[in-house]
This record gives sequence, structure tokens and C-alpha cells, in this order.
Amino acid sequence: MSQTDEQPPRPSRALVATNHLYLLMVVGLATTLMLQSMRVFTSYMVFVIDQANRFELAITVFSTFGAIALGGVLLKTVRFRRTLIIGAFLFGVGRIGLQFLEMPEARLILGAVAMAAWGWLMLAVFRHWRESAAIGVGFGIALDLVIRIAGGTRDLPWNPAEVEHLVTVILVVGMLVGVAGIRGLHVQQLPEYSTRSVWSLAAFGPGIALYFIVTGNLGLAQVTTGLNLPEAAFLIAIGTALGLRFSIFAGEFLPSSNTGRVTTGPLIIAILLAIGLFLIGQGGIISGPGFILASAAGVVLLGFAVAGRASSDEVEPPLLYLTLAFTGGMLLKVGLLFLYYMYSGLPLLLGIIAGAFVLLAIPAGVPDTSRPIHQPRAVLIGAGVMAGVLALVTAWQLLSFQESEAGPPAEDQITVMTYNIQNGFDLDNRFDLEAIAQTIEAEDADVVVIQEIGRGWLVTADFDQVTWLSSRLDMPYVYGANSDDELWGNAIFTRLPILESDTTQYRDTDNLKRGAIEVAVETESGPVWIYGTHLDNPSDADEVRFSQGRELLEFWDEKTPGMVLGDLNAEPDDPLLAEFNEAGLRDLGVDLPDGAFTSSGGRRIDYILATDDLELVDIHITEVWTSDHLPVIATVSLPDED
Repeated sequence: MSQTDEQPPRPSRALVATNHLYLLMVVGLATTLMLQSMRVFTSYMVFVIDQANRFELAITVFSTFGAIALGGVLLKTVRFRRTLIIGAFLFGVGRIGLQFLEMPEARLILGAVAMAAWGWLMLAVFRHWRESAAIGVGFGIALDLVIRIAGGTRDLPWNPAEVEHLVTVILVVGMLVGVAGIRGLHVQQLPEYSTRSVWSLAAFGPGIALYFIVTGNLGLAQVTTGLNLPEAAFLIAIGTALGLRFSIFAGEFLPSSNTGRVTTGPLIIAILLAIGLFLIGQGGIISGPGFILASAAGVVLLGFAVAGRASSDEVEPPLLYLTLAFTGGMLLKVGLLFLYYMYSGLPLLLGIIAGAFVLLAIPAGVPDTSRPIHQPRAVLIGAGVMAGVLALVTAWQLLSFQESEAGPPAEDQITVMTYNIQNGFDLDNRFDLEAIAQTIEAEDADVVVIQEIGRGWLVTADFDQVTWLSSRLDMPYVYGANSDDELWGNAIFTRLPILESDTTQYRDTDNLKRGAIEVAVETESGPVWIYGTHLDNPSDADEVRFSQGRELLEFWDEKTPGMVLGDLNAEPDDPLLAEFNEAGLRDLGVDLPDGAFTSSGGRRIDYILATDDLELVDIHITEVWTSDHLPVIATVSLPDED
């Protein structure tokens, strides 16, 4: 045999298995860290740039995720290993910065760097190691769920404490150790993938979008099923564990087929996903099995899309195709999410996201050859351990979780507060829900009416702020959804017994959808009716606000004694306030000092209105800028018992 015909040494099975495990470790940890980075980047982008500047938002988000395509340039010039190292290093630096730095602008920039560098890392892995990546993504999703269940839906970057810092460092170091552990690629026969299969990587973006919105959304599971946090988390944990287990054997669901027809495996999983989403849409008890089905099917189908199938073709698909598919899928994800939140969680857009995920994942089910994945024993053990950790964390939540309990009825007075918390972001756009809690706690109000509070929107920190505040303040709550997906709206927290409650959504809107909550709290004088609302905010939406105000008056229906609290986005001389006064709801804020204001723009737009049978004892504004609004607090005397 001539020297030119000499073949490279065949790698040992141990080397192949070791590299597979290291790559699985890298992708799993990178996926968890990416989900965390995405939450921070998206939220700070909305608040630092401002949601009203939609053109600037679009430029920022599309340039950030478009930069993922630079990974293709790196692969072409410096090859696999250096691209892997560069991507992992920059991604790790960005993620560490997100944990330790709290300056909004710095977090926005670091988030952009982290997301782009993560894309370079993943492109390097997808080039030849898609089977390892498919399993790693499942592990990463499961680990993300473990962390958020343990944190009461709050992710690591939102809690700058020592334990969270340590866990973040461990995750980043683990990812870098995995990169350093990959060896012998020059002697390992790396698989190539069919051109058709490469395009299934475009499904990764919509698949992750679906995870944020539904299949990994702990707040949505609570709102939809009516269960508490640990019970709802249990459903998603079961589904995720099942999905991880099945995704390990993805090759068994993809039999060889050169006929051009879609194999049954992906179709079955897609049908299960559709059934799960349908059941979730029905709400109530039936939505519980829906979350199990959708969570499991989402993990498996994402594994199909990422794994692809190795090709027997001698011609390798161009690197350009791989880069375009993955980058295009991520750009599609952010575009769909942008529309979804702009239209307040419109169900049609959720259907489009799920449809895009399924249709783009289908090419993974049209393989040119079949190469079932033979997993090392360590992977199977790891899947079992991850399922066990999910079970332990959920069990711990079930055992330690306590619903807040109401105290005794109010006696002769009641203190109320209205507070627009801007989704936990302060005047300087720094997220700090703990500071919000301390501001509320300092006033010791009996009833707290909150506007702009989220239960799992990616653009508002992606965790259940209602459940967290209820636990932190030890106050039961009634939540009133404004958005169609029921994950953003108003809430009323109270330590008084709740006798009745109701919610409504306004018919007219000019921006995000709005609504109101009704709560009857118990006092020794009888029930007091409390209403919380947030009217539309555009400066030229006077007619819409007036229409919403009339709907609110209809909702109130002249119940007495009653109070309306909230951000009305109207100043005291607005005709809307005159309409409320004429209906029998007077503005208690007229007793505030001249020039008093409640918003960062120097306007008084947050109100406490009351019926005439409630006598004002005190009203004041607390000048603490833990939001872009100031809280308004009033104490009133209750009418004598009949």
C-alpha cells in the first residue's frame, strides 16, 4: 500500500464513547445556560431599549441572532476545535457576567455576546455531532427545569445570591471542562449529514420558543390547570423526564427510508404534541395530561430535529446550508416571539409557532440511511439520575410549599395600596423583585393592588411573579389576566378573608390588552368591594381609556362600600376622572399636596377612588423608585355595621 493510500488509524470505541459523553455534557450545560441568557437578554432588551421603540428592538434582536452565522465563518477558517473553544469561552464569559453584573446596559450587551457565542458553539457541534447534541439538548432542558422548580420558578440570573453565583460558576466550568475533554478528532471518523436532514435544524428555534411559551412554562401550567406550583411542576417534570428517556432512543423511531416519505416516528410525536396542546387549551383538569404529553413530545421532537440522520452520500452538504438552517431557525424564533408578545399571547400565533416547529422538524424523519444511536451506559444512567433529580426537587416543593392563609377580618379601618411594579424593573431598568416586596412590606397594607405583573412571559423575566410575591409577602392573591395566554395582568394581594372574586377583560384596547379584578374582602362591617385595573397607556388613546373606564363602571355595578385602585394613565383633570366622580367614585388623591405625582414622567396617574361611605383617614405617596411608578397608600374608616 502506498503512503498516499494509507488510512488514518481507526479510533477506539472508548475514544468515541468518551467524546460522545463530553459533547453531551457540553451541549447539555450550554443549553441550560443559553435558556438563562435568553431570559435576561430578552427582558433587558425590552426595558433598556423600551418596548415602544419597536424598530430599535427589531434591529437589536435580529443583529444579535444573525451574528450566529459568523460561526460558519469561524468553522471555515479556524475549523472545528478552535470554533468550539472560542464559542465556549465567550459564551462562558458572557453568562458569568450576566450573573455577577446588575447594570442593565451591561447585561444587555453581555446577553447579546452570550447568545451569539452560544450559536457558534452549537454550530461547531452540529457540524458532525448532531446525535450527541440531540441528547444533550434534552438534558439541558431537564436541568433548566430542575433549577427553576427549586427556585420557585425564578432562574439563577434573577437572584444575585451566593448559592446562585456558585451554581452558575459550576455550570460554566463544567461546560469548559467538557470542551477541554474532547480528544482525538483527527483520527475519528465523523459522520456527514444529508442536505435534506440539515434543514431540520431550522426547527430548533421554534422548538425553543414553544418551550418558553408552553412546554416549560411553570406559570402557564398553574394558571391553566388551577393547581399550585409544585403540583403544576410535577406535570411538566413527568413529561420532560419521559421525553428525555425517549429521545435517547431516537434512532429506533427513525427506520431507514429512501422513498421520500415521512417516517412514522416524527408524525406520531407531532400528533402527540398537537393533542397535548389541544388539551392545554381546554383548561382545567384535562389540561394536566396535556402538559405531560406536550412536554414529552416537545423534547423528543426537538431531539429528532437536532439529530438528523447520517448520510451515505459521498458529497458533504455545504457548511452554508448548516449555517443558514440554524441561524434562520433562531431568527424565525425571535420573530415569532416578537409577534406573540406584541399581540398579547394571541392563540393563533401559538399555533403558528407549534406548526413551524413540526413542519421544520419533519426532514429529520426522512433519513437517507439509518444509524441508530448506541448510547454508552453512562448516558442511560445519567437520564435516570436526571429523572430522579426532577422527582426529588418536585417532591421537595410539594412537601415544603405552603399556601398563604388569610388573617382575621378588618375591624374599623382598612389600608390599601396601588402599585404599578413594571414587571419587577426599577426606574433604572434594573430587575429587583425583592426590592418591590420590601417596598410593599414596609407599608403593611391590608390590600395591595398590583399592575404589570407577569406569570411567565419571556419579556418580563419569565417567572411567576405572582406566586413568588404571594409566598414572599405571605398574602393570598387573586390574579386577573389581561393577555390572551393569561400570563400578564393585574393581581390583588390581601391578608383579609376573600369572600368573592371575579375578573374581566376590556373589549377595546389600543396597545396591550387590559382588564380588571373584583375582590370582596371581609370586614367586621361587612364586605368591602375592591377593584384593580390598568387602563391603556398611549397618550393619544383617550377614547379607548374612556371606553375602558365605562366598562369598569359596568363591572363595578355600584357595589358599596367600594374602592377602585390602579394605573388609569389619566391626570386628575381628565374627563375620565369626572366620569368616575359622577358615578360615585371620588378621588382620594385630592388631599395629596399640590404637585404630587406617581410616575417617572412627573404625572399623577395612579389612583385610589372610593365610594362616599368610606371616610379618608390618610393618603400618601411613598417616594421609593423600585418601579417607574410610586406606590399610593390610603387608610379609610369603614362604615358602621347595619
